Amino acid sequence: MDVFDCIVVGGGVIGSSAAYSLAQKNKNVLLLDQFGLPHTRGSSHGPVRVLRMAHTNPVFVKMTIDSVHLYKDLEKRSKTQLLRKTGVIVIDKPPYLYPSQVGASAEQAGLTYSMLSRDEVHSKYPGLITMAPGHQAYYEEEAWTLRADKTLSCIWDNFQLLGGKIQDEEKVLEITPGAVITVRTNKGRYRTKGVVLAPGSWASPLLKKFGINPPMCVKRATVCYWKEPIPGQSADYPVFIDRTFELPAGDNALGPSFGCGFPSSEYPGLRKISIHYGCEINPDTRDISPDLERDMRMTRSYIKARFPEFGATPPSIVEPCIYTDTADGGIIIDSVPFHDNIVYCCGLSGTGFHAAPIVGQVLAESVLGCPISYDIASLSLARLSGTSTQSKY
Repeated sequence: MDVFDCIVVGGGVIGSSAAYSLAQKNKNVLLLDQFGLPHTRGSSHGPVRVLRMAHTNPVFVKMTIDSVHLYKDLEKRSKTQLLRKTGVIVIDKPPYLYPSQVGASAEQAGLTYSMLSRDEVHSKYPGLITMAPGHQAYYEEEAWTLRADKTLSCIWDNFQLLGGKIQDEEKVLEITPGAVITVRTNKGRYRTKGVVLAPGSWASPLLKKFGINPPMCVKRATVCYWKEPIPGQSADYPVFIDRTFELPAGDNALGPSFGCGFPSSEYPGLRKISIHYGCEINPDTRDISPDLERDMRMTRSYIKARFPEFGATPPSIVEPCIYTDTADGGIIIDSVPFHDNIVYCCGLSGTGFHAAPIVGQVLAESVLGCPISYDIASLSLARLSGTSTQSKY
């Protein structure tokens, strides 16, 4: 039976970052993933992600800002450009809650932001989005896009250079706690002093075996790429997040829902515009859902209202993506009760890449029993104890 200092379950950006951080601490680490890497089954695939610094939780703001520095370090080590500074515009409607929700955390972290009127947005960024009368925009300069697929590849390469071992197409079946933990997979058994669980949308089945059932919901989002009426018009525009998007009457979705869009470096001449909303799914049957056509109707309705210049043209490309929302839109970092050498991270709520390098560092420190660099009490499962919604799967 092979023995490792630590085993990390889940080869997405969080698990990979944790494995890399552990390897940087000279630990013998095994990284497991149930699918062949790279894959498109989870939430870490795709060419581009947005990194916005402002969040309601000041601890997560600091973790996100510090993660940018670690991404830059990864760029240098890999000799690969991963980041592009774009800025972000967040569109809000009366009573304009967003600035008050994130403003204090932003100012505390030294971030600067400004408020733009509807006319100012239309004048400065023609074609970015059609804002309705009475709406205004929060503009944050310190926001980036990140080459997600390249970032994962660079993390894996640097992890392996440090002696880390990756085994994909290997599903974890059982974890037996103890001072020395036994991990059983479909291919073998391993012993280790510590386990990091970062299984993304498959977190609930693993955690339920420890009596943990986090209040979160796995969703399938439909990512759409639309042909720009003026090719390349938005190439240097900020990312936008549209908080004025409204769910259909009677739809009480768990977690935040909003429109979003940014230039598509992966498909020149197209814009990636979608709704951060989706129907609850079983991640094992991602593409089988009676609600998918409803979601596309919702997306087309949103495009008609905010991008009338697109006309009735359907999206050029449609791709699936899954993510896991918590009730407050924040991530969960915690340990298994009575087993401090088994730690987990789940419920990323679409922010996985924002602070992944630092989240990975925190998970590594936690599983090793080292002092933790950040006060993560506000990210623990306990904060959601009053939330009753549970995953169906």
